[in-house]
Amino acid sequence: MTRTLLRLHRTLRKRSLKAQRSQWFMIIFIWIYGLMGALSLGGLTLAEQLNGNQAALSLSLGVGVLAYWVLAFIYPSSENQLTPGWFAPLPVAAADLLPGFILAALLQSRGYLVVLNSLITFGFGTAGLVLTGHAWVIPFWFLAVVAALGLSICGAEAWMVLGVLSGGRSRREKLSMAGGVGFIVIIIGFNLVVNSTIGVDTARITRILGYTPFGGAGGAAGSLADGAWGTAVLQALIGIVLLPVLWGAWRRALTRSFTQVTESSSGSRSRSRGRLMLPGVPATVGGAVYSRGLMYWTRDSRLLYNLVSLPLFSVFFLVLGTTNEDSPVEWFGAYMMAAAATQYVANAYGYDGPANWVHMTAGVPARVMVRARAAVAATISVPAVVLYDTALGVLSGFSPLWVLTTVTTIGAIPAALGFGSLLSVFNPFPASRPGTNPMKDRSGYSGAAFIAAFGGLLGVWLPLVPGIIMMVIGRGDGVGSPLFLGGTSWIIIISAVVYVVGTRVSARKLDSSWPEIFGKVRRYA
Repeated sequence: MTRTLLRLHRTLRKRSLKAQRSQWFMIIFIWIYGLMGALSLGGLTLAEQLNGNQAALSLSLGVGVLAYWVLAFIYPSSENQLTPGWFAPLPVAAADLLPGFILAALLQSRGYLVVLNSLITFGFGTAGLVLTGHAWVIPFWFLAVVAALGLSICGAEAWMVLGVLSGGRSRREKLSMAGGVGFIVIIIGFNLVVNSTIGVDTARITRILGYTPFGGAGGAAGSLADGAWGTAVLQALIGIVLLPVLWGAWRRALTRSFTQVTESSSGSRSRSRGRLMLPGVPATVGGAVYSRGLMYWTRDSRLLYNLVSLPLFSVFFLVLGTTNEDSPVEWFGAYMMAAAATQYVANAYGYDGPANWVHMTAGVPARVMVRARAAVAATISVPAVVLYDTALGVLSGFSPLWVLTTVTTIGAIPAALGFGSLLSVFNPFPASRPGTNPMKDRSGYSGAAFIAAFGGLLGVWLPLVPGIIMMVIGRGDGVGSPLFLGGTSWIIIISAVVYVVGTRVSARKLDSSWPEIFGKVRRYA
């Protein structure tokens, strides 16, 4: 049975990677960041060892285990195509299936990565022990690395399987959303540390990690090198105490998941319905579409993730730029926020998916639909851009560069809405199913998605370039100079024209081709 399951795993994995080549993007991304993290932590550990801090052996192991757990939670691997629920109707015992499922969880790209990172970590730690005259600790250090490897895999797989079993869809959506935001915060924190904007007390961190289950095994090896045998025994016990617990939890969760398909989800159907119309919105067809679209930005985890992630990255640019005088990236965040208005509307019909049929059969006018979608995006993007520009002005002293940036970014929003409306009808693509883990959303890696993302960023600014150039040149003579005011007028007028033309063309295209658009997005990715 184990051999059959592994053959099935390899076959399905190969087909999945061939059918969804965009998965390679995330695999490469994870490998790049994973190797960078392992090399950085390994180098830092070696440097600390050479400075006499042998407790640093807990650093790379502790951070590595935590990083792998977080990755497994926010981005469950799409390579493991075996679904336990498939085997529920079959006369097969769970004990016969467990070995195959456990091995299949390891035979994927992230499983290979964690093994490679373990070898890198072992190499750096071994070099530090040899160079400091503690080569006799190497066998214990090897056991510590193996223990951390087992802890990483058992904990991550148990966490992931338990996440699938943790209540209904609403709870899983909230967990996925929290995990996606957590991933962004970790990436931001990592880059802030790399850019030396946040000081890190490495010695204190290593001491703390040495008394946690994540870095206890490494801390034990460091204590042996320092001759603290009693401390080493205590840390070793702390480092391995979770291993049998997580192994048992993984096995029990996997066994339970074989019958998960038979559980009922009727409990989630009894929830009361919310209101349809927002207060103050006209009771018209356009008002209904607008209200529904705006409410779903907070109800749908796919949309909410986009709503949260872009401002987070913009805040990252703001913090990084203001704490590093040599970096002007805080200005880039404003342009990123303005261009995000395109993404808020670029795949409106893809997110609707099968629900497009409701709009078509209800006879919603295409013109009303396009304008309502643009109004939703404007309601989200305008306050965000104004708030960011205000913060940027306070930090920069409302300089002429700030005036240029504010005029450009706020003035570009209508153009972004018009261009996004064009993309929504000329470049629709299927979105993921509602409730999909944001970090497992594969719909964003199709060719059409890349066109919407990168084409949207470029298309918004191209018609505004002449006005931006005029303002850049005229800034030297003051913001009241004719050239600067001319550039401002250009941006306002051209942006309005792009919006009017874009929404009108989009309405005509939607009116004539809505069934074809529906055919492209009727099935979730």
